[in-house]
Amino acid sequence: MSSDLKLQQKYSEIVHQWRALLRASEIAHEQRIIEAQDLGASYRFVNKRISNRSCVDAIAAPGGTI
Repeated sequence: MSSDLKLQQKYSEIVHQWRALLRASEIAHEQRIIEAQDLGASYRFVNKRISNRSCVDAIAAPGGTI
């Protein structure tokens, strides 16, 4: 197996772990809001989720390739 393929597999594995941790963090945050039974916090959370729609572009090299 070439080192490029090994790096690609390791990167993929790390991204998968990062996504799982991020999702677990989001679930814990949502759970804290639910358990607090704070209607204002609930509305702020929902409004933040539906109004914060910024576009994030891919990072490109100077030649325009990724």
